[in-house]
Amino acid sequence: MKIIAQILSGTDITTATKDRDGRKVTTGQVKLLTTDPSQIIDVAITEEQVTAGYHGMLKTIAGKGPTEFMVEYRNGSFGDDNGRHRQFNGFRLVDLPASVQNAKA
Repeated sequence: MKIIAQILSGTDITTATKDRDGRKVTTGQVKLLTTDPSQIIDVAITEEQVTAGYHGMLKTIAGKGPTEFMVEYRNGSFGDDNGRHRQFNGFRLVDLPASVQNAKA
């Protein structure tokens, strides 16, 4: 879905490294300020997107006003390595905003 939002500060973009299936993976998260209604939503940045440098590219638009983002809502579950049932839900970044894609081209 398309949303109009902004990243207020570069500190609103974070990465974290964790163990997944016996290997270290780095994922990210960005806090987006949406309007109408105003709220801050957490949007996940996938391992592949972090590897491609999306988190760094998003920092170039931090504090520069609203832009259009493509996000999707995900809801799912899985069994972890310890046999526990895990659930997840939330937003995930689909692609970089067009303003960032145009700047890197």
